[in-house]
Amino acid sequence: MSDTPADDEDIDSVEVITAAVTDDGTFIEDDLVALLDEEGDVVATEETITIATADGDILIDETLSVVDEDGDLVPLSEEVTLIEIGDEN
Repeated sequence: MSDTPADDEDIDSVEVITAAVTDDGTFIEDDLVALLDEEGDVVATEETITIATADGDILIDETLSVVDEDGDLVPLSEEVTLIEIGDEN
């Protein structure tokens, strides 16, 4: 028998998006999606942080994490993408 959760176990998701613009015009957005088990405990997260500078450069940082047996979030994968559009002088 497997310890894998049964198909009928409820997994809910909660998404929180936070955004701000700094004094120099840099836009920052944090998009966090948490997967919750039927007791409301977080079992995994997917977070995407996007930073766009006033010059047009964009950085995207995506991280997928799961909760270990101690209850700590452990990153499984992280991908960082940098798109440089700004002035190259």
